[in-house]
Amino acid sequence: MDKSEQPEKLKLPEPPEERQSEPLEAFLRERFAMVRKRPGKDAEFEEEDVQNFPYSVQDLLDPDVLRLLLLRQSVLLGGAAPDVTGTLFAKRYSVLAAGLFAAYSAYGVVLSPEPGDIRLRIGAGAAMGYRVCEESRLTYAYPSLSAYAGKVEAQVRTVLRAVQRASGANGSVLHTLVLHQIHTLYLCLEAESQQAGSPLAARADTMRRHRQELNAPANPWFHARFRSIGPDAAGRPLLLRRHCCQAYRTVQSGRSHGYCDSCPKSEAYKRT
Repeated sequence: MDKSEQPEKLKLPEPPEERQSEPLEAFLRERFAMVRKRPGKDAEFEEEDVQNFPYSVQDLLDPDVLRLLLLRQSVLLGGAAPDVTGTLFAKRYSVLAAGLFAAYSAYGVVLSPEPGDIRLRIGAGAAMGYRVCEESRLTYAYPSLSAYAGKVEAQVRTVLRAVQRASGANGSVLHTLVLHQIHTLYLCLEAESQQAGSPLAARADTMRRHRQELNAPANPWFHARFRSIGPDAAGRPLLLRRHCCQAYRTVQSGRSHGYCDSCPKSEAYKRT
């Protein structure tokens, strides 16, 4: 992910069972603003979860709840127009989708994509943080990445359709923003796995295979081709998006956001 697409830093709560220095916990928290809820007898969300993450993905399918959430994000984005807010919602929500695939491919952990198993919160700059249930290894229902991708697709598509209706944003743009995030994710994971001492090295072949499988004809919703314009300033792969995310039309802390590094409106890619 290019720097402009990294989730804004949210002060996410650290539930007691997760106050450990496990690589996956830091990986999810720092890169995707996600906190996983481990499976067990008390797998249901607790009162503290609901307080810290007041919305479930299921709530987003209620037009009134979604309308209020988008209005709040609009205010945090300096009074952004509805279509801008909806488009940026998709860009931020794409981080959740990427986090689900990252846990699956890089760590072999299945985080549930079911709407009732994911809660979220809104932070500064309309950023979103997530609390996601991990599925028990005894109940895994996904024999392959394609099976898991099908569940992720169904959930994300449903949410994006709701956002499109509520905001008037372009549905194709919302879709490609999610695709761009996921395709960039896999390239970044593969590049990182090649670095000396990388904790992802043991999963390099798996991540490469998953990237190829996700982009195969069997998964048409995720299939896409993006032009490489990287590496970025940090040396990470950078892909040119098909559509602008509209962030330049927002104002945060009194300043216009400007164009992202991967934006087709940016001058940066024209120099490659």
